Amino acid sequence: MMYEVTFGNGMKEVVYEKHKYLAAKKPRIKDIADYEMVELCDLKPNDRVAWARNYTVNDPINLSDDLLEILAIGLNRFEVDGETLHFKVHYSTSYLAMTLQRKYGGIARYETATIQDIAVSGRIYNVLSAYGMLNDKRLPKELFKCDNETLARWVFQAYKFVGGIGRRSHSRHGFYFRTLPVELGRDFAH
Repeated sequence: MMYEVTFGNGMKEVVYEKHKYLAAKKPRIKDIADYEMVELCDLKPNDRVAWARNYTVNDPINLSDDLLEILAIGLNRFEVDGETLHFKVHYSTSYLAMTLQRKYGGIARYETATIQDIAVSGRIYNVLSAYGMLNDKRLPKELFKCDNETLARWVFQAYKFVGGIGRRSHSRHGFYFRTLPVELGRDFAH
């Protein structure tokens, strides 16, 4: 069975009855632990959900969890030196540091008391290069061709690797990733 969902801004979409939304648990919405995947039947009026604005995917492609993880890691600040990436990792993103070192063979050295330079090559370099994320710092078009569940898995990865969410000033609407480079902000909002 299909249902029409109407959002607070008047936008509508038609979804399958088991469709899941990434929804914020009220009243706290400061980190990824405050969000959960909620089936359509469990949503209540005025729940806050993530959704794609005016964006329809016909014939979606779905990237593997391994690729989603690397694309999420690629949201962080890094410098390219030949075929080596140097991630500047703050102590507050320990999950990123641990993953780069243990899973991808990264070599860490401290630049300051709070920042590590973690050098990684191989798989991460190859994937970010193949998806065009090394120089232009844009999200790959393939990511936008994924279905909602795949995009939601990528968003969870992004929260784990990029850091927490901050509240915008009172004059600006919404929330933002604290350490997401500015040049990726528009793509992520899309």
